[in-house]
Amino acid sequence: MKGYCFDLDGTLIDSMWIWDRLPYDYLLSKGINPPENIGEKLKQYSLKEASSVLKDMFDLKESNQQINIEMENMLKKFYEEQVELKKGALELLKNLKTNNSKIALVTATEEKLLLPAIKRLGIHEYFDFIQTCGNVGFEKYDVNFFKILINRLGLATKDVFLFEDALHSMETAKKLGIKVVAIKDSTNLSDWDKICMTADICLNDLTEYNLEDL
Repeated sequence: MKGYCFDLDGTLIDSMWIWDRLPYDYLLSKGINPPENIGEKLKQYSLKEASSVLKDMFDLKESNQQINIEMENMLKKFYEEQVELKKGALELLKNLKTNNSKIALVTATEEKLLLPAIKRLGIHEYFDFIQTCGNVGFEKYDVNFFKILINRLGLATKDVFLFEDALHSMETAKKLGIKVVAIKDSTNLSDWDKICMTADICLNDLTEYNLEDL
């Protein structure tokens, strides 16, 4: 048996652009004209971490918790009503489920945001479990996140595959010997050369993945 672990944003759903825009739009709502690349600078952080960083960077009067709540509210409607699957996502999950595989969703996005989206999009049923940074207490740049994942899967590391769009997560997973399948997204193009040096397989979209590739 093999374990297939999927990142959510930028891998299964087309949503990274909204995360990239979120800190920029949030700061604009506070009357602050932020640098255009503020989303790029914060892309490795969870929403909670980004809230703290924004408060410190721009001396915001709101508490970390209030910033987090306000940005969550900006995201909530998008996930509930607008976000769509990336090309090939549903078909791949169906194929893996019929192939006696364990399938996990591994993401920095909070469950209360992602659950309405994955239920609406019809992919919730394919996951054996959902592991978020919030529910294990470690970010995806921390090897402990992936150690917990491997333990929950109950499989040898050589049988664990991570589908991911973020370089920092790939680099962390590779430290433990997890095989990485990189998915191209409009927001990871600046890292794509490094990604292709890190990952075991690099794909333009999920339709290109063959179960026999690894």
